[in-house]
Amino acid sequence: MQVRTIFNAALGGLAWGAFSLGLPSQAAASFCGERSFMVNLLAQQNGETPQAVGLISTPARTVTIELLVSPNGNFTIMQTTPNGVSCVVASGNEWRVVKPAISSDPGF
Repeated sequence: MQVRTIFNAALGGLAWGAFSLGLPSQAAASFCGERSFMVNLLAQQNGETPQAVGLISTPARTVTIELLVSPNGNFTIMQTTPNGVSCVVASGNEWRVVKPAISSDPGF
């Protein structure tokens, strides 16, 4: 568990620094590999499985963003480029799924 804590602290600092400087998210990621390798590694080491996926597509680049979550709340956000290289963007713990609140406000 201590290895994950150190990894999370280092990765979080790198990711936050790169995002706050406006660098591409791949500059923030220090842990990359082929997508299947990364998914298998996160499953074996952390018990995380893919739970959600989204696409970011701009004229400059296209990446898939994935959320992997373990039953105990550990999570990793990973981006994958069209060539199949996945990089960890962020990871943490205490992931929770919340039920959306019902609102009568049409601006919700």
